[in-house]
Amino acid sequence: MSDLPRVDLTKHPHPALCEYPILSSDRSGWRGVFFNHYHHPAYESPEFQYTQHIIGITGNGHPIHSEHRFDGRVQTHYCQPGEGLFIPADISYSSNWRQAGEFSLIGFFPKFFEQIINESVQIKQIELIPQIGLSDAFIRQIGIAFKADVEADHPAGRMFGESLATGLVIHLLTHYSAWQIKPPPESVGGLPQYQLQKVKDYIRAHLNQNISLSEIAGVLTLSGLKTRRFLIQ
Repeated sequence: MSDLPRVDLTKHPHPALCEYPILSSDRSGWRGVFFNHYHHPAYESPEFQYTQHIIGITGNGHPIHSEHRFDGRVQTHYCQPGEGLFIPADISYSSNWRQAGEFSLIGFFPKFFEQIINESVQIKQIELIPQIGLSDAFIRQIGIAFKADVEADHPAGRMFGESLATGLVIHLLTHYSAWQIKPPPESVGGLPQYQLQKVKDYIRAHLNQNISLSEIAGVLTLSGLKTRRFLIQ
């Protein structure tokens, strides 16, 4: 067991950063994922471990000179606007941001990650690879969508943010893990008519509530990921 500090980005203060977020998904009701946005001064952190898997996305403005240490390996990088980084949970990490800057952090709780792995891929053990300087348009656009949803106070409800998070996790597993991911065969067709009617009836009966995908999945006795796929179809 490591003696390094454990950092949960949903709780403040902590040694990873010295400022509170200026924008947060605290009120979203999302399960397993969160979004924070910062305007942050130059800062050097001690070594620590995140309790969540973290994606960072640099905001608009100037490149930020930074140094990152993963399990003793040092990387220096000028983070360009829109570039990303990926820091898996439970690895030793420290950073030195030489300049003030704007950035967003998206965090996934490991149980949320594991649930999607179990439902969407056929490999039991996956090693997530730390990344610096990601020029990934998909991650950047998902970050923009998260930020817009938080700024608008979640007009589409909890389901929108959780769906974005699921797509982003599958993208990370496909592109930034040590194993080749083999998705299971896709289901053909959508929900049977009688189950679709159950969903419609449930939504109509709870229009004044913030319904989650997991609640709809409970109505159908399906997993959240399968429910999401069927509803999209």
